[in-house]
Amino acid sequence: MRGTALTWWTSEMEEKVETLKTIENLHACFEAQFSITEAEKDAAEDLLDNLVQDAPTGEAIRTYAERVAALCRQARVSRNDPKILKKFKKGIFNETVRTILTTKTYSSLNEIVKEAEKLAHANSPNSSNAVAAGAFTPLTVASVARATATALYAPATPP
Repeated sequence: MRGTALTWWTSEMEEKVETLKTIENLHACFEAQFSITEAEKDAAEDLLDNLVQDAPTGEAIRTYAERVAALCRQARVSRNDPKILKKFKKGIFNETVRTILTTKTYSSLNEIVKEAEKLAHANSPNSSNAVAAGAFTPLTVASVARATATALYAPATPP
């Protein structure tokens, strides 16, 4: 055990270990302490149904996946469930990455995240794992010349 479960065990249960005759007793105590209500489970399922990557904040794909995994735990659903994987792919805000991912079949959330991060990195002008809102278009000589001319010769104030 670790974290909150370890604290609970050492502060409350270690002394009562003799009352735990079977693993079922331990399980019941653990469930009583840490389980979620049906209402919380239902709320998590609803959130999963509508979850998408947070484009306005530039949420990284891995952060989005962590939110999905946390909701899956709360909803008591496997994060590798094919329905969850399909929803995850559809929730990625970069259209290019999303389109490529939906053409392939994956067996785990981790597998999708690795592929999505590779695609996002290749499709983004910056080096972070966040996905740019649109597809990256490389600069051309003409576009650089146009931008330079505009910057050099455009009037300082609007007419």
